[in-house]
Formats: sequence, structure tokens, C-alpha cells
Amino acid sequence: MTEALMVNKGGKTFNPASEGVHAAVLAAIVDKGEVQTEWGLKAQCMLVFILDENDEEDKPKLAFASYTRSLNEKARLYAAVKAITQANPPEEMNLMDLVGKQTSLVIEHKESKAGRVYANIVSYLKPQKGKEVTVPEGWTFTPKTKTDGPITNSDIPF
Repeated sequence: MTEALMVNKGGKTFNPASEGVHAAVLAAIVDKGEVQTEWGLKAQCMLVFILDENDEEDKPKLAFASYTRSLNEKARLYAAVKAITQANPPEEMNLMDLVGKQTSLVIEHKESKAGRVYANIVSYLKPQKGKEVTVPEGWTFTPKTKTDGPITNSDIPF
């Protein structure tokens, strides 16, 4: 008699961070390289935040924000850096200097075309007094890689 070989869709259940204001620390910045956007190829980066909320395994929940790597005053990254640092960004800077900065994030849920719900950062606020988020010892972030072609903005839920 042949044993059963069961399979399923795989992956674990994903529960996004709750909506509302969260204390957060900027824990990592990922260089996404050149990404195809509706405006052509753009150099992009992703900010990775650890939140003040844990998942079912008692691991900190994360929030992500992707930006074109530009500090032009009209760029979204400029506004994010200004909110995180509470100062106007310089004309040029090393984004990695922001890692470890405390902030507060306003999270709203957004549903993807596939019906999956994601935590979407809609605003940055000053850090909440007395609510510091720390990066767990030994924590690292390894972005998922896509092997079937270039990453586009439609691959990213935020």
C-alpha cells in the first residue's frame, strides 16, 4: 500500500499588523536595484520597520515601504526621511545612517488584487515618548527574491 503524500498551498498564515498608530524602529534598508515602474526603470529601496506588535509566534511584526531613491523635495522618500529625522534631508546622504531611528507609523490595511490584506504605511509621526522599539539581538532581514523575471512595483503590495 502506498503512503499518502499530502501537499498544500504552503506558507504560513499571514496576519498583517493591526491598523492604527504603531511605535517602530527602522531596522533595515534594502537596495532593490532598478525596478520597472510606470515611469520607466527607477532605482528603488525598501525601508523595513520593526513594530511594537508581535505575531502568533511572538516575533515582531514588520512594515515595509518602497521608494524611488531620490531626495528631490517632491519625492516620497524625501517626505519619509524628513518625517523620520524631523529635519529637512540634505541634498545627499547615506540612507543606512537612518537604521536604528525611532518613529511612529500610521498603518492602514490595503487589499491586493489577489485578495491578500497588507499593512500599508500611510503616514510617519514623531516617536511616541516612552515607547521605544528595539531590534532583537541577532535579527536580520533577508528579502525574498523573485526568480522568474525582474521585480516590478506590482509585485510589491505597498
